[in-house]
Amino acid sequence: MRIELTPFSPEEHDVIVHDIAAFWQHHASLANRDETITSEQAENTLLEWQGKGHTLFSIWACGKQAGFLHMQRIGPIVMQLEDIFVQPALRGQGIATSAIEQAEEICRRMHGTKPPFVYITSWGMIRFHL
Repeated sequence: MRIELTPFSPEEHDVIVHDIAAFWQHHASLANRDETITSEQAENTLLEWQGKGHTLFSIWACGKQAGFLHMQRIGPIVMQLEDIFVQPALRGQGIATSAIEQAEEICRRMHGTKPPFVYITSWGMIRFHL
């Protein structure tokens, strides 16, 4: 399967807003919160993720928009993978793994960024520093 990580472009807006809403909806369900994530909330997230220090990519699988990957510069030399989402119907095919590998390669080519490493937070969440 051909997986591509491309910088977010306005033409991808509608799909990525839908995916951001699904991403936050999934997080709400993990916290046993019964709430609906609105398009407005997803739009606000999209605006934030396009701000200074953030990098947003669309994930493409076989020519179809399949999800997103969001990174944030958290220091002068560290880009951190903040969020990744693959649409549920496309999971289990290595799409996220390929997207992370591509993000790592992008960061390696960026001037002044640190080599990648992974750590696990005290609450069990895996954090990637690319």
